[in-house]
Amino acid sequence: MTADETKSLAGTTTVDEKVVFEAQRLSYDAARVIAEKIAFRISGRTRDQIVIIASTQLLADMSNLVAIKAVLEELAREYSALGDTIEKLPVAAHRSLVKDARSPAAIAATLSPALAAATAAVQSALTLVGLFRQDVDYKGVAITLDTQAFEIELAGRVRMHKAREVIVPDFAVFTAPHGGKGALLTLLAHVRSARSRVLLSAMEKDVEVEPDAKKESFISAVAEVDKRLNDLETQLTKSELDGSGLTLLARLFRVENLVAKSALFVHARVVLAGGSNRAQRSLWRSMFSGDGLSSTGGAVVTWAILSTHGSVEDGATFSHTMSAKSPKPPEMPPSIA
Repeated sequence: MTADETKSLAGTTTVDEKVVFEAQRLSYDAARVIAEKIAFRISGRTRDQIVIIASTQLLADMSNLVAIKAVLEELAREYSALGDTIEKLPVAAHRSLVKDARSPAAIAATLSPALAAATAAVQSALTLVGLFRQDVDYKGVAITLDTQAFEIELAGRVRMHKAREVIVPDFAVFTAPHGGKGALLTLLAHVRSARSRVLLSAMEKDVEVEPDAKKESFISAVAEVDKRLNDLETQLTKSELDGSGLTLLARLFRVENLVAKSALFVHARVVLAGGSNRAQRSLWRSMFSGDGLSSTGGAVVTWAILSTHGSVEDGATFSHTMSAKSPKPPEMPPSIA
């Protein structure tokens, strides 16, 4: 156990760094006050509306959804172009062509510039996802406010201010992916269908002829696009390491369902939390004033109301500090009629 000690005329004052519970509790009470302040500030906008508490993870998923849809549309165009190329080829040994297209030896080392750039953008976005969610500790007393706990508190306060529905994405469960034109599921099906048409068209021509440069170029092009599709599907179906157990595909389906609700997005993030414990001991205090232990705790939260395009419609940074002598945070915001 470590302690910082200072000598004074009154004796020894000791602050024990391991005594953190009271400061932590006060920081959570301060966060509750901030949640109520935010809910009250935005109550005119959220009344009778659907509200989504949008974490930085959700906002990253929204950007990834747009980027991956762009890649899928590019893949579909690539396969359609390959289908057009088949018609221009001489009658060829397309049985061996299909076999070569699935062979690793047929994969070219270089990718088409447009597809490579689009896929690189998606890979960069996926890498950045893990950088958004983090806790910031102020080291007076080591305090970390749980992000999900604050989101739940804020959701409850917004609901008490008569929002029609409040959704915390980590708890949102949907029975089926969003469908329709332009939906992720539709684009995936369109790409796979385009690939199947290319392979079926290739198998329709089965007369053996000598390979030529056009045929080899076609084999290489099919292999390149197949590799990009396989890489993308691997990324989509891989479980993330954020503890949720969800694949990226599941998260994108979830965010697509949320966006379809035409809701208000409220983003809030705890950027700082901290506190302190103070212990004073003297014979006089022990006899008449108690143990002399006092604690403080506080938090700083930034928040914003966002449009579906990401523009900030309202926002601020709120802070609050609580001490052992501070009044308790409000327990009963306005009830829903």
